Amino acid sequence: MLRKRLTPKYAVVDTAGGGFVSITTKTGDEGMTSIGGPPLPKDDPRVECLGALDELDAFLADTAGSSEIIAAVREDLSSLIMPAVCGVRNVLRTGHLEDRIAELEKHGYSVRFGLAWERGAKLNIARTVCRRAERRAVTFGRLSGDYAVAAYLNRLSDLLFLLAAAKENTGTL
Repeated sequence: MLRKRLTPKYAVVDTAGGGFVSITTKTGDEGMTSIGGPPLPKDDPRVECLGALDELDAFLADTAGSSEIIAAVREDLSSLIMPAVCGVRNVLRTGHLEDRIAELEKHGYSVRFGLAWERGAKLNIARTVCRRAERRAVTFGRLSGDYAVAAYLNRLSDLLFLLAAAKENTGTL
């Protein structure tokens, strides 16, 4: 009996070699993955933290449209935070988040807890995803001694709350 050679449905470009590498490696079938070093269990705190950051980035992409502040946050996530979880030490600056928080607090947007969000709902969902990522970052910090990612996410969740309130009150970011 002839066996068909299975070809991958999706492939990613191997920029170093110029060819294609299958996205399906099957190395994760038994609960292991690699994030740029030796294989790790998929429930390792670094992997958990990266997964939560990836989820947060996806929610932010869906949330913000062309918002300048969200674009800056997404850049931070990819260029600063994710490498930090992989062991690359970066200085995570929260100043631009704190400046924007101060600007938004001046407006005194009203928010009533317990009521469904409407116009700011997607930003509020992104905030809750950010809080989950922060909890994963705290676990990572406890193991690594580096709480910079958790601090950044703490400020970001505050900012997302205020952005959601602003959108809820004004309809815009």
